[in-house]
Formats: sequence, C-alpha cells, structure tokens
Amino acid sequence: MKFVTEWKTAFRTNRGLFEPLVMYFGLYNSPATFQLIIDTLFRNLINQGRVVIYMDDILIFSKTLEEHSGIAKEVLKILSDNKLSIQTKKCRFYQTKIDYLGVIISKNSIEVDPIKIKGVVRGPLRGDHSLS
Repeated sequence: MKFVTEWKTAFRTNRGLFEPLVMYFGLYNSPATFQLIIDTLFRNLINQGRVVIYMDDILIFSKTLEEHSGIAKEVLKILSDNKLSIQTKKCRFYQTKIDYLGVIISKNSIEVDPIKIKGVVRGPLRGDHSLS
C-alpha cells in the first residue's frame, strides 16, 4: 500500500495505533467494502452511463475526445478529493478498443476474448456428453 493510504486500514489497539503496510488476508470484506465506496463516490457518473467501475478498473464512455477529457478530469477530481490515488503506469486513456474482464469492448461491439474461447475449443473432452 502507498504510504498515504495506510490510514484507511489503521485501527487502534491497547498498545497503540496499528497501520498495516500491506492489505492482509484477514480483511475478508475488503473488496466488497471498496466496491461500495467506489460505487457511492461515482454514483452520478455511473447513473449517467458515463463510467463503469469494477474494483480498480474505471471505464469511461464518451463520443468525443473533449467529452472523454472532461469525464477523465471529473474522475480524477473525485479520486483526489477522497484521497484515493491511481498508478499512472497502469492507466490507458483515449482507447477505442479494450480488453475488460474477458471481453473485448469497442465502439460497435462486445466480443468474447478469442484467447478465452481457445481453452474451451481445445480443451480435453471429459466423458460422452451426447444426448442420444
């Protein structure tokens, strides 16, 4: 975890304040809690159909570069206002085609990633599954 985000998982014990440096497995509901926070922060943009967010993946939907830039600035402001950070090396802006959760999304289509299909087509057959 980044130094500036340690407070988000900090808790007080009888021996003082504990600020973990990594997300530990004992936080079973962390992903669900994080998703709830993100859904709440971005509720307006989500309801307008301008963004889709799953965990730490934020997809921005726009018709023009100007619109995309405006939404991206709004997203970055919401993150900044709530002391959430991004890793810029993992960000990709102005994409017209993207692989997202096993599907390829482009301007005019949503397709299953061919790599995902290969495993099913080439996979071993297990028993006879015919209906006859």
